[in-house]
Amino acid sequence: MAADDDLGPMGRIDAGVARPASVKAEPKPSRGGGLFSKLVLAAILIAAISFFAAPWFALMAVRSAAESHDNAALTELVDVGQVRASLRAQLAGLPAPAPVNPWTHPLEAMRQAFAASAPMGPSVDAYLTADGLTALLNGRPLGQPVTRHPWPRLRYWGFDRCRLAVTDPADPRRVTLLTFQRHGAFTWTLSQIRLPG
Repeated sequence: MAADDDLGPMGRIDAGVARPASVKAEPKPSRGGGLFSKLVLAAILIAAISFFAAPWFALMAVRSAAESHDNAALTELVDVGQVRASLRAQLAGLPAPAPVNPWTHPLEAMRQAFAASAPMGPSVDAYLTADGLTALLNGRPLGQPVTRHPWPRLRYWGFDRCRLAVTDPADPRRVTLLTFQRHGAFTWTLSQIRLPG
């Protein structure tokens, strides 16, 4: 029989074997927090891309509405008063007025609105029909068929205004400038058309 002092605390024989110290299990990191932060980052990235790409989508929407002769959609997508004023000034040989934000310059916006509705100057009605807008938005002269849609190039981008250039596929020297103005977070309307010089 083994002596009492050879027995361990529970009556087992230690036989000189050292027992490992107790090791606490490391808690595993929670995967839920990492997934949530990745989703938030992806949502912010998608919102930023959508914000910067919104003028291109607005141009595609105006093109589509003009080609399908959807006058109700064109009324929402085109600021007819400002586009009319810019075209009338160009046809009369005057510099086109820059678009004015009615919230920061209400009197100038009212003056431009009255000037746009005045019956003076050359008629721009042919430019503001669905067929006229289809030609202009694709860089073509009025009355010319649209065979393909040229990709717009960025000329200027600001938080409230964006200018896109559309080149006539049949004549690279003809460049039409389209200015879009932001209303709200993601809504842009066509506010000015600069005809090829």
